[in-house]
Amino acid sequence: MDNPTLEARQRGRRFSLPAQVFTAVGAVLVALVATGLVASGALTYVRGADEDVIASQGRLAAEMADLRDALWSARAAGLKIDSATRSQAPARIEELKATFDGFEQSLAVFTADYEETFGAALPSVDLVAQTWDGYKNAALVDGNARVTAAAAQSGPATGGFGVTLDSQLAEFSRYVDQRLADESASSAGSANEARALFIVITLIGLGLGIVVGLVVARRIRRNSAALMHAIQALAEGDLTVAAGVRSRDEMGEMSELLSRAQVS
Repeated sequence: MDNPTLEARQRGRRFSLPAQVFTAVGAVLVALVATGLVASGALTYVRGADEDVIASQGRLAAEMADLRDALWSARAAGLKIDSATRSQAPARIEELKATFDGFEQSLAVFTADYEETFGAALPSVDLVAQTWDGYKNAALVDGNARVTAAAAQSGPATGGFGVTLDSQLAEFSRYVDQRLADESASSAGSANEARALFIVITLIGLGLGIVVGLVVARRIRRNSAALMHAIQALAEGDLTVAAGVRSRDEMGEMSELLSRAQVS
C-alpha cells in the first residue's frame, strides 16, 4: 500500500541532491562568467582609450606638420616678392594672401581638433593669432613696397614675427605632448583599476561559490550521518532511533522509508 506521506513528499520535492550540487557548481560558474564579462568590458574600455590616444597623437602631429608647412609656404611666398619685379609683384602678393588663408585654415583645424580631443581651449592661441596678424601686416607692407617700387624689406620686417611664430608652434607641440602623456597616464590608471576590479570580483565569486558549496556539503553530510546512525541502530535491532531528516530531497525520502520500516 502506498504511503500518502511519502507520495506527498515526492510531489512536493523542490531541492533534490543533484539540484543542490548543481546550485553549488552553478554559483561558481555564474561568478566566473560575471567576472569574465566585467573584465572584458573593462579591458575593452582601456584598449579603446589607448587607441584613442594613439589616434589623437597621430592626427594632431599631422595637423601640426600641416601648420608648419603653411607657415613655411607663407615665408616662401614672401621671399618670392623680394625677387619679383614691379610687374610681378601684384600676382606674388595674391599668392602670399593665399598662403595666409592656408595657414589660418590649418590653425583653425588644429585648434578645433585640440579642443575636441582634450575638452579644453588651446593655450596661447590668441597670442599666436596676434603674432600672425603682425606677420601678415609686415609681409603685406613689404609686398606693397615692391609694387610702388620702394625697397623691399620682406626679410627684416617679418623675421621677428617668424621666429616668434616658430617658438609658439613649438609650444603648441609641447602642450599636445603633455596632454597626451596625461591621457596615457589616465589610461594606465584605468587599466590598474580594471585589474583591481577583476581581482575583487574573482575573489567575491570564489567566496560565494565556496560558501554555497560548504552549505550544501554540510547539509548533505549532516543528513547522511543521521541516516547512517538510524540504519546502524536498525541493523542492531534498535527500532527506536529515527533519522529525523526532513529535507525535501532523496535523503528525506530515505528517512521516511526507514521510519516505515521501523514501524512495520
